[in-house]
Amino acid sequence: MDPQRALDAMDPSYESEAPSLGSLLKPNRLSEWSWTLGYTAILATITVLRYHVWLATDGDMGFNMQALWLLSHKGLLAVSTYTGHPVLADAASYILVLLAPLYSVGGVGFLLLLQAFALGLGYVFIRRIAERLGVEPKWAHIVGTVYLIYPTVLGANLFDFHADVLAVPLLFATVLAALEERWLWYAFILLLALSVKDTVSIVVIGLGITLLVRGKWVAGALSIVAGAAVLWMDVLVVMPYLLHGTMTQWIAYYGGLGATPTAFFARVLHDPAIVVGWVRHLRDWEYLFWILGPLGVLMVLGLRRSISPFWVPALLLMEANLLGSSGVTTDPFNEFSLIAVPFLFVVALEALRGFAGFRPVLRNAALLLPVVLLLVFVWHVHGPDWSDRPQNSKALTSAATLIPQDAPVVAPNVLAAYFADRAQIYMPSAVVGRTLRKGTYVIFDHSDPLAIVDSDPAGTDKAVLKAVSAAGVARVIYNKDQVTVYKLSRAVSVAAPGR
Repeated sequence: MDPQRALDAMDPSYESEAPSLGSLLKPNRLSEWSWTLGYTAILATITVLRYHVWLATDGDMGFNMQALWLLSHKGLLAVSTYTGHPVLADAASYILVLLAPLYSVGGVGFLLLLQAFALGLGYVFIRRIAERLGVEPKWAHIVGTVYLIYPTVLGANLFDFHADVLAVPLLFATVLAALEERWLWYAFILLLALSVKDTVSIVVIGLGITLLVRGKWVAGALSIVAGAAVLWMDVLVVMPYLLHGTMTQWIAYYGGLGATPTAFFARVLHDPAIVVGWVRHLRDWEYLFWILGPLGVLMVLGLRRSISPFWVPALLLMEANLLGSSGVTTDPFNEFSLIAVPFLFVVALEALRGFAGFRPVLRNAALLLPVVLLLVFVWHVHGPDWSDRPQNSKALTSAATLIPQDAPVVAPNVLAAYFADRAQIYMPSAVVGRTLRKGTYVIFDHSDPLAIVDSDPAGTDKAVLKAVSAAGVARVIYNKDQVTVYKLSRAVSVAAPGR
């Protein structure tokens, strides 16, 4: 018997058997779950409210809503009108297939509740992992609290829905299974995590390296093989097949490093310095501060023990983000860094392993920086999210009720998510140079100066309005509080801006 396992078995708090329902309902377990359920209730309420005041966007909420609707109604190869490609080609999020029937029943409320619960589960896993590592319960609670207010967790939770959130509890669970050497559970959960998104393969490879360092040779090697195989299949086989060419995501985020992933790796072999080219950019250092800063005090308390192999998965994912040419990948408040979070918090727990001191000054120091960052985060999201909410939401809601479920719709980014449950929903940029068929509905909120943001080139909204406003083209079926809905009376071509 392994000496460490023998010592663990002598510990009366050690549970050698699989967790039973009874063990999960012990008083201490109920306390842990109360934090998760309370967090879920608060965050789900906020995000549902955000949706109902017309603050959702197309690229996150809208795309995922249409993807789930299409998978339920049109099958696995259904093409998203957001991207023009099959929905599974976006990020190899096969787990959407499992979510589709649940979405058909629960709708957008189910998605937002699931997201809050999935992220809230991180607190329970932190407490269980802390118990396994021998971290004092009070310090485990501090770490769990920091996790719940961690900028990346809150940022992803408060901004629409992302399949990435499902990987967070699954990756926490793989770490716990590995620590308890429950390898069948580890393998099952790992495969489920790999179905969430293509980038999960990166952290799985890193987790395999971590296990090798910890002397778990078989599990480590198999994890690396599984992660590499799924990454190769997703990036070089499945997505190029569905896209009929190079990954559009690769071109958007990494095109400057090579036309394809293969070209990028060839370039790295020729010039390895590329992988640290980000050190010249201040924004990238700001990204690292926001990702690592909230955990800084906790890691300093156990500086020597914070040198952990669990850094590897997180650093691999962060390196992939830093290599991206788009600022989106180094935004610490979105989903791109979520799957690094479980490993960062395991490092923090390892740093506190055996740390018995719990004087109030240390507790306050451990919470001070995260709380300060939380306040800055609240200030950061207040402007673009809540203060810019439309003041004519009643008119928008009334207008939406006039558009049939099966009709094609053209709507700007800030409105498109509310019409996503249909086969054809387009943003203005997607219809420029195309012909809109008779019966298409076009909705605009003229009070919003940012009706076209981020993903749409400037002027495409005006091009669509010019086309549908021409005499005899469309009938205005709603016009109130600067919200206008057009229904095309005949097919019309939309010319490019300026023509």
